[in-house]
Amino acid sequence: MSMRKLFLIAASALLLFSCEKKTDYTVYNGQYTVDSGTVITVNGHEVSLSDYESAMIAINVISDNECEITLSGFINGQPEVKIPAILTTDDNTKSAAGAAFSGETSIDDRTVSIEGLTGESSIAAISINENITVPGIPGKWTLSNVTLAFSHPDLETIDLSGLIPGMSGPEIRTADIVAALNEMINSIISSDESLQESYVELTADGYLRTGSTNPDVSESEINDIIAYYIRPENKILNLYMPKSVTTILFSAISTTYGDLVAALQLKEFFDNPQSITVPLIYETGDGKLTLTADQSIVSPYIPMLTGAIDILKAYISSMDAETVKHIASILSPEFAGMIDETNYTIMTEALKELIDAFISTEAAYSVSFGLTAVE
Repeated sequence: MSMRKLFLIAASALLLFSCEKKTDYTVYNGQYTVDSGTVITVNGHEVSLSDYESAMIAINVISDNECEITLSGFINGQPEVKIPAILTTDDNTKSAAGAAFSGETSIDDRTVSIEGLTGESSIAAISINENITVPGIPGKWTLSNVTLAFSHPDLETIDLSGLIPGMSGPEIRTADIVAALNEMINSIISSDESLQESYVELTADGYLRTGSTNPDVSESEINDIIAYYIRPENKILNLYMPKSVTTILFSAISTTYGDLVAALQLKEFFDNPQSITVPLIYETGDGKLTLTADQSIVSPYIPMLTGAIDILKAYISSMDAETVKHIASILSPEFAGMIDETNYTIMTEALKELIDAFISTEAAYSVSFGLTAVE
């Protein structure tokens, strides 16, 4: 065979291969929404589509089948997450008029990996897996202590002197009352064996579980319903209940305590459930984890609770001596023994004063849960 003929054959083969059609992945650029047919799996858990009604992904092809995928409304606490990803097509994806995608990235508190399939203009399926990367948070924790704190510039003392006949001494310091409560609560914790056996688990994929080291105790029904995410830069751990969970919870409360909900003027709140985020300040170290809730949790809800607060104060004003004695007995039997028909209104006025202090913008209060790692 001549050199010229061999060259022509080789050139023809190169031309044939160079003309082989390559997939144009830019046709997959765009936004894909969630619809009734979308299948969503998060950390292996079934999820409610109602929690992802506004979620979507955006695909931006960078080169060949390399792209950037933006997740919107899929990751707790993150409005948007951008993930470098790869697109692929085969006979299955072509028949579904879409492309398969997969990718992984790291964000503030976790790694996020995704796999999925697009449809015409919606997401056919998406699977999201997460892994918390903040040290000292994931694990099983048992309650070791509770610390209450309260201060208000106009409520440094409470006048309960009238509870003791003939007593006209100094008023009781609010700080002393808080200290007594702390001592009582922690005494209960240290003596309750069931509390020592119980634990809370913050799972590596971002859920709250409860359990017990006692094998005879059954698993809790609330496991993997409450999620959590972390803001390491602010030392905040946020507990998160999606709308699907609050809908079930509020419905159960309204069904069981409907009259009370209506009486407290909270029906509109319970009839319109939304997702709830509870921010907790955290500290870690030496096998310890402290979670603190302060007034910032309550303050956003105070405007909608004004009616309920007024009703509660009116109820306190209407309490008789026996009811006040019963409430006081929860704190101390000795304290309850000081209350009678002649002085119980001192307690009711003090309770109303405390309520006003708690809803005041000048109040500072918190409850801290000291947790110890389960070995």
